[in-house]
Amino acid sequence: MNLKIITLIFIFVLISTSLVFPQLSGYKLDIYFQTTSDWASLEFPDAMIVAVDYTVEIDSSGAADIHVFHITKPDTKMVAVTYHCVMLDIPDSVTMVSTKGDWGNVLVRVTNMNGEMPPYPMLEYCNYGSTPGDPTNRREFYVSQGFLAEGGPISLGTDPWVTPQYFMAFYYPWYGNPTGPHGYWFHWDPFNHYASTHEPLLGYYDSRDTAIIRQHIAWGLDYGIDVFIVSWWGEGSHEDVTLGRILHAAEGTDMLFSVYLESCGIDAVLDTLRPDAFLYQLNYVLVNYSSHPNFLILDGLPVVFVYGYPISLMSPDDWQYVVDNLSVPCILIGDSFSPIYLDIFDGCHTYNPLDTPVDELLFTYTQASLRSSMTHKIFCATMLPGYCDTIIRDPGATVERLDGVFYKTRFDVCVAASPNFILITSWNEWHEGSEIEPSVENGYQYLDSTLAFKARWTGGTGVADEIIIPDKFDILCYPNPFNSVVHIDVIGALNLTPLQIEIFDINGRKVRELEYSSVGAFDRPGSPDTRITGSTFYSWTPDKSAPSGIYFIRVTSNAMQLTRKIIYLR
Repeated sequence: MNLKIITLIFIFVLISTSLVFPQLSGYKLDIYFQTTSDWASLEFPDAMIVAVDYTVEIDSSGAADIHVFHITKPDTKMVAVTYHCVMLDIPDSVTMVSTKGDWGNVLVRVTNMNGEMPPYPMLEYCNYGSTPGDPTNRREFYVSQGFLAEGGPISLGTDPWVTPQYFMAFYYPWYGNPTGPHGYWFHWDPFNHYASTHEPLLGYYDSRDTAIIRQHIAWGLDYGIDVFIVSWWGEGSHEDVTLGRILHAAEGTDMLFSVYLESCGIDAVLDTLRPDAFLYQLNYVLVNYSSHPNFLILDGLPVVFVYGYPISLMSPDDWQYVVDNLSVPCILIGDSFSPIYLDIFDGCHTYNPLDTPVDELLFTYTQASLRSSMTHKIFCATMLPGYCDTIIRDPGATVERLDGVFYKTRFDVCVAASPNFILITSWNEWHEGSEIEPSVENGYQYLDSTLAFKARWTGGTGVADEIIIPDKFDILCYPNPFNSVVHIDVIGALNLTPLQIEIFDINGRKVRELEYSSVGAFDRPGSPDTRITGSTFYSWTPDKSAPSGIYFIRVTSNAMQLTRKIIYLR
């Protein structure tokens, strides 16, 4: 069975009130990665290898920047890391791509860890010297299925953190206007379309207006939001003052609140002072707000989120110092999927995956979900309805909403990755055009969609069919590159007829054409698979005569056409 199919089977949500993982079986391996080069990377283009944890074996440099299968440093001193990995399934062979700088060498050892005691089977690969004309000094190695599968599959020993199925939305409390409690414009810019991509249905409001806060809470509760994650910038900041008003207005409601710790001013202090500066701010939040009845509590502990920017300003050791010296124990969920930070924080998330293709996002989320499940951590999957920040940035970035289809495809990916929580970017980041709060342009469309998504995820009314857009879809192709079979999900296409799939080679020659039948099946037995909710599913196996190379999958309906590139490796 194909790797991603097993992944999608793994990620079913089993009950409606909390997340439950099956006891997974698979394969364990250690990858020892030693380098004297100034930079070195490993990639596995045709397999999903999840680094659950890592051990630094040698660090002669003292200045190495260590990531998952990627090491950089300013010298040629030796650094060696062992990544402790798992695989859910193994293709016929695993391609390992080693790249590095012109300096130094790379040594890789792959060890089968399926057995209960040593000696364990081991293979060794080397990438020495430099290749003229190739600045990446690329070399490919192949690990056989038989080697990796020996002694397996075995139990992977998952230890999931069981939580409620909360929908959470990032909330921005920084808006002010002349007629509200502020008495002046704040964040809105009346000379530049109010610095807002769209126009709020409530007008350019004041975030400290109790009526506005209560309307947001009422909307959130009515449309499936359980928690607002409030952007917070430090003691005494504008957002700090507003947070107090928000919590006061929330009293007596069921809405819960967490905070999103932004830079909190640590980017303005010396590196050596940052850990204590951030610790002070975090302790301030915990002491002053976490006892409020509407603050998010999980397993008796307050929950706080940390944005990626402050994470980037300090080393892992600095963050461990912060965690070890909290005045109030709490659950910290960091904006990083790296196992390096997952080992420090209690969970992981990402804020804004705006430009990540669907297949890559599913791959990333699935890895993070599996890693979290095996280490008793919390995994949050993030979705957004679209994005456009060109009103405040030049050139900025834009991701079209596609009349709700972009939002729906991201929800499908989130659910497929079996998260503890689903995060929404955002409730009201009007500057970046990612809001789901009602607007003049979109009305209640994205609140309606959110409520339907929530019902589907928690096993509620199942009203998802109401939001399927009949002339919009997205395409998910996996694995990509592939070496035997590629799976094609046409997401949001269950109600689309006629639907045509064509496959072309690099020269534009059509090599396969498939028609979507009126009964809802491709040219294979049975009905379309719906492993991703709302999608039609197909698998293409190239003929034996088909050469390796680039191919294009083109999907056409009567109102839309999309093309995706795939790479076939024989």
